[in-house]
Amino acid sequence: RPEGAPLPCFVLPDGLPLEAAWDVLLKDNDSWNVMEIARVFRGLGAVPGLDPDRIVTEKLPLLGIHASQDLYRRHLRLLDLPQVAQRFIEEENLPLRRATIFFKLAVDALERFLGCARELRFTLSEVGEALEMLEEAAHREGTSALIVLQEILDGLKEASGAGKDAFRR
Repeated sequence: RPEGAPLPCFVLPDGLPLEAAWDVLLKDNDSWNVMEIARVFRGLGAVPGLDPDRIVTEKLPLLGIHASQDLYRRHLRLLDLPQVAQRFIEEENLPLRRATIFFKLAVDALERFLGCARELRFTLSEVGEALEMLEEAAHREGTSALIVLQEILDGLKEASGAGKDAFRR
């Protein structure tokens, strides 16, 4: 959890099986964000005898999440994103459908992009729009998003402090 955020605490009876303890934890999820849920899924994967199929069918409903292999996999994929993206998702409290936009950009470009987006004070909608534009430009030019991003950043330097509009052009 972010610095200073309270951690859940449970008093459980002695001898409670590990899986039952997880069930108690899962039911107390009213303020969890998608990154915390992803970490919970990773933890559930380490419970002996609890395979992905059981996690999806038995544990996702305890979190109030539709029992879906796709939702389970997308949450876990968030943990493959660089720390800067994970922090951004957590700080902005992005829902899963918005957080998955970061899957489209290669890791090396994603870190640079998020730094630029913060510096230019992009709104969440503008972040999504800019990521789509980067991906489209890279595909159109047959190059990587990192190269397109570097060209944009070089252009911004030349324009000395140009803002969001210069980034879009």
